[in-house]
Amino acid sequence: FIFSYLYVIFKILVKKSSKILFYGEYQFYEALLILSCRLFRVKIYKEINEHPQCIGVFSTKIRRKLYDMNLEGYSGLLIMTRRLRQFFEEKLKYKKKLIVINNFTERRRFDHQNSYNDGKGEKYIFVSGCLKDSKDGIISFLPVFSDINRIYSDIKLKIAAYGTNDQIEVLRKYIQDNSMENEISYL
Repeated sequence: FIFSYLYVIFKILVKKSSKILFYGEYQFYEALLILSCRLFRVKIYKEINEHPQCIGVFSTKIRRKLYDMNLEGYSGLLIMTRRLRQFFEEKLKYKKKLIVINNFTERRRFDHQNSYNDGKGEKYIFVSGCLKDSKDGIISFLPVFSDINRIYSDIKLKIAAYGTNDQIEVLRKYIQDNSMENEISYL
């Protein structure tokens, strides 16, 4: 925390950075950065790629108030979907600059592939993100993959995700209880 903050101050004072892009949900650190940027007249933007309710910013009145205060401190927000933009405009009445940066993959780049494989001929579905189910839904996807695997038994599931020890244990227990050690791998 402190090293990261000092690095940002170094970039502002020594390297003369005029813009900062913040990504994250550490609200007190975020407030400190916003305050510093205002002090040094540096523009600060925030990237938002998921709904605030998914990350619990409305769980308490204090967190909600700090979230609202932080939002007002930004020079603008980089929003990943039109639906998020609509939420910020209509529900939160956010008035500053909202920039929609659509998150998508150009399908033509991958049309030549029939399936993903690991170079050894093994077909797989790759999932990454967070094991917190309300965030990325990886745990909820496991029964769906089980259904897919019953029909397409040659397709495996590879998971690269972070989570608490309890969330990792839920994943491992599901794999073991359903005898899917050969079908699902946690990387």
